[in-house]
Amino acid sequence: MISVAFVSGSTGKIGKELVQLLKSKNVQVVGLGKFQSNSSISIKVFDCNIQKFENYISIPKNKWINYEKDRLIELFDFIKTKQISSFFFHLAWGGLNSLTDGGYDKQIDNVGISSNYLDLSKKIGVKKFINLGSIDEIFVKRCLENKQYDILNEFKHLDYGIAKLAVKDILSFKSYVEKIDFIHTQTSIVISPNLENNTFVERNLKKILKNKKFHIPQNKELCNISTTKQIAENLLTISEFGENQKTYYTGGQDVYSLKNYFDMIDNYCNVKSENEIKDSGFNILKLSDFNIPKIKSLKKHSFDDLLASIEKI
Repeated sequence: MISVAFVSGSTGKIGKELVQLLKSKNVQVVGLGKFQSNSSISIKVFDCNIQKFENYISIPKNKWINYEKDRLIELFDFIKTKQISSFFFHLAWGGLNSLTDGGYDKQIDNVGISSNYLDLSKKIGVKKFINLGSIDEIFVKRCLENKQYDILNEFKHLDYGIAKLAVKDILSFKSYVEKIDFIHTQTSIVISPNLENNTFVERNLKKILKNKKFHIPQNKELCNISTTKQIAENLLTISEFGENQKTYYTGGQDVYSLKNYFDMIDNYCNVKSENEIKDSGFNILKLSDFNIPKIKSLKKHSFDDLLASIEKI
């Protein structure tokens, strides 16, 4: 079981959910911000009321504080000396206005940042490094392997997918050299608990719930929609039971096109009559089609689980 968890991207929608889940499991959580140009970094020690760490962590709780990198390593030296089980969840990612935009240069910056987090993990004495990837990697990798460059050129998340793929490969190699257990995960579309984010998917789901006209996606690529709670639960399970140098999928077991998702949710929530329901040509895949390792205790969320979550909104 984890005793201390470092989380980059703790203020993001998955990060917030993961922090709360870890705290509920009596895990001491430390959020990490971005590295500054002077090699300093901000951290936030979340108040979990865990008495056994009070003697080790003398940092004010629930407050972002900036530290020099070397000083930070000193503060958490007890992890090595006391042989405390600690994991690093790397969720942080940056684009321009969203995670996937900003062009190649902006996206590729994440490679160096991710590498810095792994270096820090090694010096602190972290046992496992869990990296949050994207299902876009699968699409990019398959196109590259099959030399389908014309398809790649039309892919809206190309720069994002390439950067995510690069991070996976570089961190996998570095962790092998540094002797840190490395687990890679792949996530598709994540929605927040109350659909409070202004993303394309959440905006349209809110319209569907209000029985308003919604935008029909033209993108035919397959995806999976999961809630932040579902992803956080699976990340925790993967961190505990996942094997070194393996890749795991954090989403649900069913994979559809975004149009299929919108049509199915609309039909369910707004009880469409038969003549209102057009043939959507559902293209359904299962997790097994992606040839990704499985963990027996990993929750295989279904479309019905997603509907149940949406009904509560």
